Amino acid sequence: MSVLPVTETSIRPEFPEQQGIGRYKAGAHWKDLPLIEKIRTIFIAAMKIWIASIAIALIAGSIASLALLPHLALLVAAVAGMSAAILGTCLAASSIRDLYKVGDDNPTTPCSEETPKLGKWSQNRVYMTENSADSVQMKLKLVEMAEHSIEISGSFCGGVIFDEMLTLIEKKLEANPKLTVKIIFCDDLVTSTNRKHIARLGKKYPNQFYTLITKIQLHYFPTFRPEGNHTKMVVVDGTICMTGGTGIQDMLSREGTEKGLSPNLTERFLGIGTRDMDAMIEGPLALTMRQQFYQLLAKWNKKTSSGEKYGTDAPVNLVKKPIARAVPFFDQLGITGSPADATLLASGFEHGSECEIKLAYLQMIRAAQKTIYIANLNLNYPEIQEAVEEAARRGIQVTIITNGDNSTTPFLTKILGVVNRSNMYGLSQYGVKCHEFSRDNILYHKKVMVVDGQLTTIGSFNISHDCVICYDEEVAIIDSVEIASKTISSLQQDIWMSTPLLKSEYDGIWGTVRFAVNEFRAAVLMQATGYFFQ
Repeated sequence: MSVLPVTETSIRPEFPEQQGIGRYKAGAHWKDLPLIEKIRTIFIAAMKIWIASIAIALIAGSIASLALLPHLALLVAAVAGMSAAILGTCLAASSIRDLYKVGDDNPTTPCSEETPKLGKWSQNRVYMTENSADSVQMKLKLVEMAEHSIEISGSFCGGVIFDEMLTLIEKKLEANPKLTVKIIFCDDLVTSTNRKHIARLGKKYPNQFYTLITKIQLHYFPTFRPEGNHTKMVVVDGTICMTGGTGIQDMLSREGTEKGLSPNLTERFLGIGTRDMDAMIEGPLALTMRQQFYQLLAKWNKKTSSGEKYGTDAPVNLVKKPIARAVPFFDQLGITGSPADATLLASGFEHGSECEIKLAYLQMIRAAQKTIYIANLNLNYPEIQEAVEEAARRGIQVTIITNGDNSTTPFLTKILGVVNRSNMYGLSQYGVKCHEFSRDNILYHKKVMVVDGQLTTIGSFNISHDCVICYDEEVAIIDSVEIASKTISSLQQDIWMSTPLLKSEYDGIWGTVRFAVNEFRAAVLMQATGYFFQ
């Protein structure tokens, strides 16, 4: 595929060698820690266990007292506290064993010489979708056009739209015996109908179809950390891919501007739709994403029970070059696309606080010369917030769009919104323009950053503790003035649908009271998460 050269002056960063999904960074593994650091870590973990045990004992004793059983209060408290301590100690011991037993590196997936390494730039063609609905329709079109292979890591999949995707895949498998399909997704929103459909495909096409349904893995030592797959990527024929925030699930596949829909029980809590976007990239970057998909598959194959696997995980030779298409995907879709240099970054549980994507965010924010746009589900990671504050102090124009705490915010999102608002208020003191997305019962789900009108970052990464230290993530970074301009235009539409966070809201006596209440709520929530994750 010929790609026109990028003509604009490049400000893109260069990245050090990346480890990728399932690979530990040098010195990051528990085994590599100095003895004194291991002792300190064990001591802190033990203190957390015993503090939690004392708290449980006090709560149990108080409940017993209120139940008019004062003579049993001490006994109840002691039993509850000791039970919690014993359970916590057992979980810690089990996790210590896991650190040595299953915490080893996954092997790097071999690939062809034409596959760009993580963090290395290559020329591609890029198209930015308009919204979640556009993203899902593009994914369906790519699956329809597949000739050789389909790889999907959907994170959240489920509902009618996922069944539509599975039906399309079934037709493709029936028509093309050489087509292979591999899917990874978590089980949070999958329906019983989806599971039956997957089981049928696995049984009917065992050598062509393989699906892995992942579950959150809980680690209790040295700190409590969940581990999960949060990546959102689609790769077709090793030549085109998509990444962004969109999942293949009903709520996650709507435009994000809907009104008048009747939400089901889940949607009453999460929202009736999401405001999101993806990047569709044709070129060498698809090979990089495909390799990371297979590293992800290898990692989660070891962690997933046989009951959550459907079909046969037939080996795939990534060293072999993909078969060239007679007509490129973009031409077949009637999409021009923008020529752009792009690179892929990936991170995961194994990287801990040295998350490759976080480091890239910091690098780009600190190097910004004019403007920064951040559009994200969350704004809750201190190191990135500090970098944004420093940029604003340097005179960089910073604009943030995220979920807030207002009457239109979906119920469950208010937990995020309270913390987001607190953090945005602090940044607004330095001239950062902060906006709370305000469409009724719509979740703001984008994961986008644009720096200096040229570098666009898009993928699965939220600015939050869990995405930095717990989950597998991936982002594409695109060096193109044209793509950055199109992305900013989309974000300007989001700003139009948002409410600016004004310092004047907290003026006067009642404003001070509102500010104090919000700060207290945010502090409680941040402490509740930080106690475990930091």
